[in-house]
Amino acid sequence: MFGGVLEIFLLMIYNNRIMIDIHCHILPGIDDGPQEISESLSMLKMAELDGITDIIATPHLSAVYSYNIDKINDSLRSLRARVIEENININLHYGLEVQMSEDIFKRHKNNLRELTINNEGKYMLLEMPFMDYPLYINDIIDIVISNDIIPIIVHPLRNARILTNTNILRDLKKRGVVFQFNKNAIMNGYQIKTSTLFYQLLKRGLVDIVASDAHSIDNRRPTLKKSYKKVAKRAGASVAETLFVQNPQRVIKGEMTEEIVLKSNEFVDKIKNIFNF
Repeated sequence: MFGGVLEIFLLMIYNNRIMIDIHCHILPGIDDGPQEISESLSMLKMAELDGITDIIATPHLSAVYSYNIDKINDSLRSLRARVIEENININLHYGLEVQMSEDIFKRHKNNLRELTINNEGKYMLLEMPFMDYPLYINDIIDIVISNDIIPIIVHPLRNARILTNTNILRDLKKRGVVFQFNKNAIMNGYQIKTSTLFYQLLKRGLVDIVASDAHSIDNRRPTLKKSYKKVAKRAGASVAETLFVQNPQRVIKGEMTEEIVLKSNEFVDKIKNIFNF
């Protein structure tokens, strides 16, 4: 009996040092992330110190940036090689932050797989417009789902319509959409205080993953530990594990994400809070 509890306790400590970031602008010279590879390496070293073991590189795929899939793949290969040279213990994965644009989806309609994480055709990160919720959003989600791809809507609280009507998220969830929130939503980093709203949505089962959306070592850093600890303290260690470790890992592996079930007074959570891990 005691041995089993001890094993759970040790696994809990170990898992607290492992986090996975599925949304990070880490590739140099592609978008508004780092411009030089030295900056990318500094970000990776910062992430490693914070306990992150895996990062999905997600440059913007949008009309704002002159994107090229081959260039993105070349940049990822080069950065992976430097990671090995620098002995940085982080696994880099292919991804994109795809703007929900009719033009982009028309252009890639015959090869949506190349817009998915690790080219596996399972998950796709989608960015909504910030100010409105045009009708074509639903059309794009239908296209993605009809191709057996699970859409992950990134930082939904940046959309002004959703901020005033979170039932939009409920309706999207029913259709099979996954939601990734930025760590800043927990730390009140947006234009309004979003932390209270984040926990309200968490209780409603509308939060699946938390990521950094990092762009540099100064602007939205590639770190997650503080946010992890804040969620663990407020909602329990098992919830934090699901948001920062287990669901992100499922995305990388192409597995189904797990719905958050809030529980209180769990034995493991009590131990974790006592020792302030």
